[in-house]
Amino acid sequence: MMGHLRIVGDRRPDRLRLVRTHAGRALVVRCHQRLRGPYTGIDTVLRAVLPEAHRRWPALVDAHRVELLYGMPELAQLIGPAPRTLAGEAPFKERTRFFGSGMIRCMSQGIVTFLLDYARRTQAGSDSPLELAFEEVHAAESTTQELLALLVRRADPRLLRVLVSTTAEALTGELEAALANTTTTLHAPAADREPEAHRGPLEWAAAYVDGDCTDDDPQVVRGYQEADREAVARLHDRRADSLEGTASWGVRMGAIAYHRERGSDPAGAGRTALLAAQRHAVATGFSAAVVDLGLRGRGVSDPGIHEHDYWEFTREAAAACIPIGRLDESMELYRDLLRRFTNPKIHMMTSYAIAMLHTRFLQPRDHELALQWQHNAVAIAGILPDPAERLTFSVFHDNGLALVEMHRGNRTRALELVESCIARLDEAMDDGQWILHRSQLLYNRARLLVALGARGRGVCRLHPACRPRSLLHRLSLGARQDLPRPR
Repeated sequence: MMGHLRIVGDRRPDRLRLVRTHAGRALVVRCHQRLRGPYTGIDTVLRAVLPEAHRRWPALVDAHRVELLYGMPELAQLIGPAPRTLAGEAPFKERTRFFGSGMIRCMSQGIVTFLLDYARRTQAGSDSPLELAFEEVHAAESTTQELLALLVRRADPRLLRVLVSTTAEALTGELEAALANTTTTLHAPAADREPEAHRGPLEWAAAYVDGDCTDDDPQVVRGYQEADREAVARLHDRRADSLEGTASWGVRMGAIAYHRERGSDPAGAGRTALLAAQRHAVATGFSAAVVDLGLRGRGVSDPGIHEHDYWEFTREAAAACIPIGRLDESMELYRDLLRRFTNPKIHMMTSYAIAMLHTRFLQPRDHELALQWQHNAVAIAGILPDPAERLTFSVFHDNGLALVEMHRGNRTRALELVESCIARLDEAMDDGQWILHRSQLLYNRARLLVALGARGRGVCRLHPACRPRSLLHRLSLGARQDLPRPR
């Protein structure tokens, strides 16, 4: 049986016996998201193959360097650093645009392409394929499941054979469909269990926590559930402490955030860990992880005491709901903010977000309602007491207003707004400040000039703004492909 396989069983030891029976030489990797969040398991595969690939075929690695390192920057230890980008080097507070799930899918496609090319090279002249077995896929984060769906669809099992090991739990719709079309399903029979040595609940709990709460042995799970809660919280603290020193961002998004959330200080250390994890997920574009971390962060935050963090957890989760198609949930999260808070900044940014929903995503689009919401954001930005904030937020929201006006058909008005934004920042700031956002403004101006050029000949060709004049302009125009559309 040499095609792709799906192994189904209730417990990991039972599934692994069947994996070894049908693919004894397979590289077996664990995909449980509690370990390292998105790409758990994929990172293990790449750690195994990249040293050889980098040594024998450096051009292959260089061709895929961006996607190999994008979501797993710790792999730079094996192949060197990723290329520099404006987005990657911009301070988090200056980033007004973030990549979403579409960007991650592109990166996943690139990783799959690399693995397929690697398999072709290593298996040339061999009768046996490269075999990869992905275990605990039912507990994998959706980004990992998406990549596996791409892999099983694209991989020729004569060169790269994939085994997907799961319980009977439902997977993402895309992966379920891919497995149904490409794999043979085998069911792992439950083996007789040897009697376990007697342990108390706290001993079982310690074993469960030290395994990052991934054990599927019912006795271990039951012991964890029955143990004293305060003692269990201390176990989570201890496990998180042991991981901190050498933790990659994957471990921080997975195990550390999970343990801190369940430790002795969920509203303090837990909230801090979840916020750090969510910010990394936001910066990378792991949309599903952003939503998950945000909802969990709300759960350990007191809106009255932790207003800013509760707002950040909520607004980022709401924004990340959009690229994964959860628009109603996004709107409800934004409405929750409006109901809870009177902070002008929260109402300003939430008004902008709701305007973008109406003008870009909800069906049917309602540009007039978007205009009302965006006018509210512009009005609040214009009366902020701090001059620096008043400038940057006014520019940001005038740029949002330009998008709404463009959708309303008022392209000339939209261009006037964007050019005013550029002029105000150029007058008040040095070339090194807010480079990423200013590059987005230049890109938006270019799009509007092209749109107007289709109606008024020569607008784009003759406009002096189309000629890069400074280092800032050259950097910005050269990097515009790195920037997503406003969300």
